[in-house]
Amino acid sequence: MNQAGSTVLNSDLAALTAKAACLKERLQQTPALPSLARRIREETLAKGACAAAALEGEIIPLDAMRRFVRAAPAFGPDGGPWRRPGLLRAFLRINAGVSLALTSDSLAVLHAAVMSPSPEEGGGRSRFHDEGVPGAPQGFSHARRSVDDLMRWLAGLDQTSWNVAGNDILRPALAHYHLLRIAPFGVSDGALARLFEAALMRAPGTYAAQALMQEYYLGHIEEYRALAPGRDEQSEARAAAFVAFVVQGGIACLTQICGEVEAHLRALVLERHISDLREKRALTMRQYDLLRMLSVGDAPAVSIHNLMRLPPFTALYGRASEQTARRDIRKLERMGLLRRDKDGLRLCCDALELEDGGEARFTS
Repeated sequence: MNQAGSTVLNSDLAALTAKAACLKERLQQTPALPSLARRIREETLAKGACAAAALEGEIIPLDAMRRFVRAAPAFGPDGGPWRRPGLLRAFLRINAGVSLALTSDSLAVLHAAVMSPSPEEGGGRSRFHDEGVPGAPQGFSHARRSVDDLMRWLAGLDQTSWNVAGNDILRPALAHYHLLRIAPFGVSDGALARLFEAALMRAPGTYAAQALMQEYYLGHIEEYRALAPGRDEQSEARAAAFVAFVVQGGIACLTQICGEVEAHLRALVLERHISDLREKRALTMRQYDLLRMLSVGDAPAVSIHNLMRLPPFTALYGRASEQTARRDIRKLERMGLLRRDKDGLRLCCDALELEDGGEARFTS
């Protein structure tokens, strides 16, 4: 990569980045209700923050982080009651939309924020700050110049062979790799590299998907450590493997959020279809109410026994015969509105197909 070390953009990596770009576009073009978008974003931030802390050795209960994220949308001076408040404050602000320029000074500001126990305190001296200072440790004097070179190279990626679909995930991955390699501050460089990656990866309309990369790294920690470069290491093969690993993580995160948004849309379509069937009298009121009950939240699978004896279903079937319940279930299964699995009966909202006659049919 010129002065930053050269990595060959091979066909496999190009295909991965193109897939990531397609997923991002798909997510950005898929509509969602504001309440759903807010809920997904808050959950993504909470999970990412817990993983970011765990990567630095601090375990935070997810429920506690959820409450903190919901209560502190601006993520201002309060970093929460954690051991590394500066890290979490920086993580949440970066992933919530705070911009970061491709400059060495921005990196230094971010590092100071990560290291600070309070907004007023900086990260202290480091090999990065000791550029040209008499008595600085031998071999450390190039840290600032290396970061300057890296930032210029990253800013010019669009004019290189890296100008391909998915550049907005390649640039963050490359920044992550080379910041690990340069290790400019000598402390918390890993956390800094992951945060800088998130700042560059963030894109509108993706529900803070980049925050889930922390969870991806935590879940693949052995591979992450094996692929991470040593200080000042130059290896094209390692760089290419690391970048591919990051892009695969981006694909996994985008796929996860796409699935959540699209599942909600399918549920909305199903709800409307059920209402239409009721208006056409294709469903009895009892059958319609049963489907509505099964559509609420993450409703569990039910059995005939549960329909007859457990609330809220007893409101519908408490005075009905078991034969009536079975007749309703068979009818709803034939209509493709219910499906059976090993746990019982569930609402079927996997897919809505329009047949030749224009009649709606659901299939799992």
